[in-house]
Amino acid sequence: MPYITVNGVRLHYEMDGEGPTVLLLHPVGLDLACWDSLVAALVSKCRVLRVDLRGHGKSDVPSRLTH
Repeated sequence: MPYITVNGVRLHYEMDGEGPTVLLLHPVGLDLACWDSLVAALVSKCRVLRVDLRGHGKSDVPSRLTH
């Protein structure tokens, strides 16, 4: 599982396909899996990047939010 750390929070992401990149961000309360059927349709034409936002899916829950 690929992760990247941003501002001290480890975020899970998945990237599939090749070509121009399309970023898919899920709504609050879901995770990157909500895009599975769309990814299947897009990967033959482009690279699809999906991220579990902070506190969602396999990403870390931040200890506190900063402003």
